[in-house]
Amino acid sequence: MRLRRLLILLLCPLLIAAQPVLAGDQNGARQFIEDMARKVVSVLENKDSLAQKDAELKQVFEGNIAIDWVGRFVLGRHWRTATPEQQQAYLASYKSFIINSYVDRLKEYSGETFTIQQTRDLGDNQFILSMEIARPNVQAPVLVDYKVRDENGRYQVYDIVVEGVSLITTQRSEFDAVVSRKGLDYLINQLSAKAEANAAG
Repeated sequence: MRLRRLLILLLCPLLIAAQPVLAGDQNGARQFIEDMARKVVSVLENKDSLAQKDAELKQVFEGNIAIDWVGRFVLGRHWRTATPEQQQAYLASYKSFIINSYVDRLKEYSGETFTIQQTRDLGDNQFILSMEIARPNVQAPVLVDYKVRDENGRYQVYDIVVEGVSLITTQRSEFDAVVSRKGLDYLINQLSAKAEANAAG
């Protein structure tokens, strides 16, 4: 399994409706992830149509992932040089891209199970939750860290790290290469096109 496909698959435990929890402590962050993981498995295994599942996952995605923060981070230095109009267009296209592409990949779910190994406090209301994900018919489990932050009294995931590779750092490098070669408007158009293609597919 390619790294990109694996990273996308590892988002599965995150895309559900989170219940309000006590912010700012390790127990709250752990409960946040555990509740989400259980719920997403339930959503993916129910008998609703794919369209219904997609709609539910897309609706709750925004509240559980720090999409605007991640979008600005992965654009890196190019965010500071973008015009206000470009920033607005980019965040809109990035949101559509990330939601449609990741939710589309959830169709690859095939009975993964999870176990949270430990939780670490990074300070400033940020936490790392280390999870072991077992895949059917695969002997070695996947070890992944979910980075969680308290955003105004509500937990949100802002990064996923697997085998030492950060999802947002990898995407930041990819975006930087595209913008450096072809410009920000090109990236915006590409993200919008990919979002539309995933939504149609």
